[in-house]
Amino acid sequence: MLRTVKPKNARSKRALDAREPKEVEDARIAIFVKGSHSGEKVNHAMKDIMALKRPDGISFSKKNVVRPFEDASSLDFWSQKNDASLFVVGQSTKKRPDGMVFRQDV
Repeated sequence: MLRTVKPKNARSKRALDAREPKEVEDARIAIFVKGSHSGEKVNHAMKDIMALKRPDGISFSKKNVVRPFEDASSLDFWSQKNDASLFVVGQSTKKRPDGMVFRQDV
C-alpha cells in the first residue's frame, strides 16, 4: 500500500497538486550542465541542443563537479528542484574527450 502525504499548509498543498498526474502533461524540461572541464566543442553542441529545446530548457552557467555514473544525488536534487526530467551533462577528460551524457528520469 502506498503512503500518502498529507499537506500541513496551503503552500505544501499547492506544491503537491502541481506534482500530481494531469490529463495533458506539460512539456519535459531539460537541464544542461557543464562538467568540471568542458571543451569548446561540447559547449557549442550543448548551445545548439539548447536552442532546439528553447522554452523548456535550463542552462547552468557555472562549472559543476558532476559524476553522473558514480554519484547521481546532485542530479536528482536538481531535477526535483527544477521539475526537470531530462539532463545533458557535458565534460571532457583526457581519456574521453568531448563527452556528453544524456539522462532521462522516469
